Amino acid sequence: MSKETASTKHAIEAAQTSHKQNQPILVSGCTMKDYQLDGLEWLIALYENGLNGILADEMGLGKTLQCIALIAYLLENGVKGPFLVVAPLSTVPNWCREFARFAPKIKVLQYTGSKDYRKRFSFGKTLKAQVVVTSYDLVIKDIRKFQRAKWTYLTVDEGHRLKNFNCTLIRLLKKLDVGNRLLLTGTPLQNNLKELWSLLNFILPDIFHDLELFELWFDFDNLEDSVGDTSHEEKRLIQAKIQELFVKNLHSVLKPFLLRRIKKDVMKGLPPKKEYILFSSLTPMQSVFYKAIMDDYLPDMVLTSYIKEIEESSDNETFYSVNEHSNNEVIEILSDDGDNEHLSEKDEAYKIIKGLFNKFVALVKVMPLKNKIMQMRKVCNTHLSYFNPYEGNNDAAIAKELMETSGKFQMLLQLLRRLVAEGHKVLVFSQFTTALDYIRIVLDNEGFLCNQFDGRTKHEVREEEIEEFSRDGPDSLQVFLLSTRSGGLGINLVKADTVILFDNDWNPQMDIQAIDRAHRIGQTRPVKVFRFVVRQTVEELLILRSFSKRLLERMVIQDGDFHLGGVARKLAEKNIEISSKTKMSTILELSEKFNLQGSTKDRKTTGQYNDIVLQPHSVEEPLTVEEMDELMDRSDAAYTRSNFSFANVTTFETSQLETQS
Repeated sequence: MSKETASTKHAIEAAQTSHKQNQPILVSGCTMKDYQLDGLEWLIALYENGLNGILADEMGLGKTLQCIALIAYLLENGVKGPFLVVAPLSTVPNWCREFARFAPKIKVLQYTGSKDYRKRFSFGKTLKAQVVVTSYDLVIKDIRKFQRAKWTYLTVDEGHRLKNFNCTLIRLLKKLDVGNRLLLTGTPLQNNLKELWSLLNFILPDIFHDLELFELWFDFDNLEDSVGDTSHEEKRLIQAKIQELFVKNLHSVLKPFLLRRIKKDVMKGLPPKKEYILFSSLTPMQSVFYKAIMDDYLPDMVLTSYIKEIEESSDNETFYSVNEHSNNEVIEILSDDGDNEHLSEKDEAYKIIKGLFNKFVALVKVMPLKNKIMQMRKVCNTHLSYFNPYEGNNDAAIAKELMETSGKFQMLLQLLRRLVAEGHKVLVFSQFTTALDYIRIVLDNEGFLCNQFDGRTKHEVREEEIEEFSRDGPDSLQVFLLSTRSGGLGINLVKADTVILFDNDWNPQMDIQAIDRAHRIGQTRPVKVFRFVVRQTVEELLILRSFSKRLLERMVIQDGDFHLGGVARKLAEKNIEISSKTKMSTILELSEKFNLQGSTKDRKTTGQYNDIVLQPHSVEEPLTVEEMDELMDRSDAAYTRSNFSFANVTTFETSQLETQS
C-alpha cells in the first residue's frame, strides 16, 4: 500500500468518529445527533477522495437524514447536482417527506406515476429539481431517460437489493453516468460473502472486480485440512482461531468503505427492546394435517376433510347415496369416461360429488405439493390454509374455528386482549397473506380496531393507514397487520411498542427490518417483541437457523455475543452445524431425522381424524398467568431479567440501552 493510499484510508476511517463536522445550514428541520454528524463527515471524506461507500447503520439510526445532510452540504459548497435517489417504490414518498421535513429549501422531484405523467419531466438542462427520487422499476423502465443526465451523486436505498450481481437493476445502474455512489442498507450481510462482494463490486468495481479472488482471500480450508488427527477440543480451538482470522481479514477490507453503527453503541435515549420466543403446540386438528404432510398424504387428507364436512352437513340419506359409490365410479362420473349408469346428473348425490371434486381440484392446483416445508409452516399457523369448508360471508364461523383449532391464534388473542387493555399499540407480522387475512377475521370478530397492509395494498391506501395508526385517541387503531416483506421496508411505526412475529422469515434480516419499524429513532417507550414458534416442528429448526445467520452478521460487521438455546441440544448431540444448511430440502431432512411433528402428547394420526373432528373443541389460553405477567412487564427490571424458567416462554434477545442522564 502506497503512502498516499494509506493516508487516504486513515483519513476516511478517522472521519467516522471525529466529532468535527457541523450541521449544514440547509438542514433546518432537526438537530442532528453526534453520530449522525460523524456519518456525514465520513460521507464527505469519501466524496472528497472520489470514493463510494456503504452506509450500513442499523435500522432506525437515521441513514436517510445523513444522506440528505450530505446533499445539503454539497449544495452549500457549490456542487449543484443533480442528485439521484433510487429506492423501493413504497419508500419513495417517505424520502420526499423527509426532504420536506429536514431540508425544505432543497428542490425535490418525486419521479413516479403513469407513463404519460412521467413524460412531463426530462433530466436535461431544463430540470428544475436538485434531487430526483424514483423507484427501482422506473429506473429499469426509463433507463434511456436516466442515461441522458450526468448525475453528481447516486444513492441507492435498501442497497442490499443489489446482492445478486446478475440482476437487471444492478446492471443498468452501472450504466448511469454517476460521479459517486452510495448504498444505504441496514442489513449489509444477509446470506453470504458472494452477496457482500456484489455490493462492494457496485461501489468499488476497480478494487472488487474478481469474485473468485475475493472468496480466495477468506478461504481457510487448507488451514483446516492441515489440522490432521487431533482431539475434538483441539479442532474446536483451531476452528475458532480460523473464524477469528476470517473476521479480522474481512473487517480490514470493509472498514474504509462501510460504516456500520448499532443502536446500543450510539443511541443514549432509545428505550430498551426485549425479544422473546413464545412456544405453542399443534392442536389435534393441526397435528393430523401436519402428520399428513410428513407422510405425503396432504391431498388425500384434504379430500377426506371435505367428505367429512359433507357428511356432517347433509342428511343421512343423501350422504349414504354418495358413500355407496366406489372411488372408481366417482372418477368415471367426474371424468365422463363411464356411462354414468350408476348416477344421474339430476341426483343430489351427483351434485354433491361434482361440487366436492371441483372445490378439491381448485385447491390442489394452488397447493405447493413439492414444498413440504411451506406446507408445514402454513399448517403451524392453521390447518385452514388447506381446508376451509366455509363459504360466503361466514367470518364468525371461521373465527370460531381458528380459535378452537390453532395454538398460535389462541396465544395471539390471549396477548392482544391484555396488551390493548393496557394501552399498547401492536404490530403483527406474518409471511403469509392468508394468515393475515385469517388474523383480520378473528380481530374484527373480537372488536379490535385494526388495519392490514400487505403486497396487495394500494400505495395511496397504505399511506392513509399508516397515518391512521399513528393517531392517538380512544378510536385510533390498536393493531396493524403487516406482511413481513412488504411491511418491513421504509415504514416508521413508532406509535407501536409491541411487535408480534406470527411466523419467522427464512432470512432473519427480514424479521429485523420488521422489528425496526417500531424500535427506532422517535420511539419513547420500551419495546417488546414476541416471536411465535410451534414446538417440535420445522419452525424450531428455522428459528435456530436464524440464530446462526444473525451470528454471521454480527461477527462480520460488528462484535457481539451469541447465545444458543432450545432445540439446539439435538443438533449439538449429532454435531450438526445448522448454519450450513442453506436449502429447504436439508431442513426437511433434519425435521424427518429428529421426527419433529409436534410435541409427543399432541401427536395425532390421520386414522384418528374422525374422532378429532367429532370431539368438541375448546378455546384455551396457552400462556400461564406467570408467563403473561413476564411478557406484560415494562419495568426497567424486566429488560435485564433473563434467569426465569417458563414452559412456553424464553428470551431471544435483549437490547438494554443506556438512557440519557
